[in-house]
Amino acid sequence: GIYNNQLPVAEIKEQIMHLVEEIEQDVKHVAELTKKQPSLKVLKISHALTTLNVEEMNEIYRQLVPVPKPTTPERKIVKQIIVDALAMCGTNPAIVLLKEKIVKREIKGEMASQVIMTLPVTLKTPTPEILKQLVKMTEQVKDQEQVWITSLLATSNLIYRACVNPMVKQHAYGISARPFCSRQQVQTFLPYLREALYKTQNPSRMVPLIKAIGNLGVYETLEVLRPIITGKHTSEKQVRTQAIFALARLCATTQQRQVLKQIRSLLAPIHLTPVEQPEVRVAAFVTIISCKPDEPFFTEAATNTWFEQSQHVGQFVYSTLESLANSTYPTHTNMSRMA
Repeated sequence: GIYNNQLPVAEIKEQIMHLVEEIEQDVKHVAELTKKQPSLKVLKISHALTTLNVEEMNEIYRQLVPVPKPTTPERKIVKQIIVDALAMCGTNPAIVLLKEKIVKREIKGEMASQVIMTLPVTLKTPTPEILKQLVKMTEQVKDQEQVWITSLLATSNLIYRACVNPMVKQHAYGISARPFCSRQQVQTFLPYLREALYKTQNPSRMVPLIKAIGNLGVYETLEVLRPIITGKHTSEKQVRTQAIFALARLCATTQQRQVLKQIRSLLAPIHLTPVEQPEVRVAAFVTIISCKPDEPFFTEAATNTWFEQSQHVGQFVYSTLESLANSTYPTHTNMSRMA
C-alpha cells in the first residue's frame, strides 16, 4: 500500500521507518545483501515520500537523523538512505528540504555533491520557484568549493534542460502544453555567473563558471564570454580554451544562422593566427566545426595546413579533415562532402 496517495501521513511515516529498519538489518548481513535488494527498498521509500510536504519530510528526517553528524556506521547508513530517497523522490518539497540541509551544512561534502549532481535527472517539476531556490543555493555554498562547482554545473544544466532546449524539455519533462519555465529563467542565473566570473582571477574558479555559462546554451553567453575568448580579459590558455569550448552548446541549440555566423567569425581569426597558443587555436577549430561551417572554411583550413608553423595545430586540422572526409555518419554527410 506504499503507493497509495490517500494514506494518512502517520501511516506513510510508519512504513518509511519500517523500511529504513529493514535496510539497516540488511546491511548488517553483507553476505546476503543482493538477495535483500536494499536499493528497491530505497525506491519504495522515495515513492512514499512523494505525497508529503516539507514539514512532514523534515519530521521524518529529524527522527532518522537526530544529529547532523552521525557517529556510528548504522546511523551513517540511515542518513545516506534518507538523503538518497529524498533525492530520488524529486518532488519540489523534497528538493527544498535538501537545499535547506545543504545550505546549513547538515548535508555537506561528497554527500551534498552527489545529491546536487542527480537533480537534473530526478527533479520532476522544474518550476521557476524551485529553479530560483537552486540558484540561491549555489550562491550560498560558494565557500564549499566542490559543492559550489557541482551546484553551478547542475543548476545551469537544469535550466538548459527545462527552460531552453525545446527537445529536451518535451522528452525529459513532457512539457508542451504548459511549460514550467521559459528562456527568461536564464536571467535568474546568468547575472550571478557573469559577476562571479569577472570578479575572480583564479582559474580554478573561472573554469567551472565558464562551463556553467556555456551550459545555458543561450545567445547572451557569446557576449559574456567574448572578452575571455579574445584574450582581452585573461591570457590564461586553460581559461580561454574552456570559454571557446563553452560555445558548443549554443551552436548545437540555436536555430539562427546569424548566431552561428557570429560565433564562426569570432573564432576563425583565433584559429588562423599563428602567434596564438596552439591549444587555443585547436579549441577554436573544434568549436567552428560544431557550428555548421560553410565550404570556404574547409577550403581555407585545408590550404592553411600547407603553411602551418605549429605541428600540433597542423596535424590536428589535417587528421580532423581527413576523418570528416571519410565519415559515413549521417549527420556528417554534408561536412564529409565539403571536407
